[in-house]
Amino acid sequence: MRLSLSAKILASATLALLSAAAISFAADAKKEGPTDITLTGMDGRKVHLHDYAGKPVVINMWATWCLPCKDEMPMMVEAEKAYGPKGIIFIGASLDDNKTKKNIPAFLTQYQITFPIWTGATTDDLAKLHLGEAVPDTVFF
Repeated sequence: MRLSLSAKILASATLALLSAAAISFAADAKKEGPTDITLTGMDGRKVHLHDYAGKPVVINMWATWCLPCKDEMPMMVEAEKAYGPKGIIFIGASLDDNKTKKNIPAFLTQYQITFPIWTGATTDDLAKLHLGEAVPDTVFF
């Protein structure tokens, strides 16, 4: 996938932000775990954010119907390729409901997403993570 110059600049800024967040995260991560949310993994099992307490985690909240999410996802994939091997855990949390959840596998294939994807996220989960009401949203722990 080729990125335009503006997308490359945005990707570089995103990677720089992730790097800065990871560094600042390290000191606080052991003191305080992330706010807990419970969702469902793609395998159907329940997943819990608290299982990652003390680890650097980036959670990207998105949906298959969200146009800005489609623009942002290639940058998240590139960031995971760059920072995943350095110990930063990337998780995608889909806000797709029962009507659009069927579109998730094609979305994962289209954007070549290899990091874990959780489903069943809602605006209540956005609120628990102190995010806005719209997606995409990304939170760093």
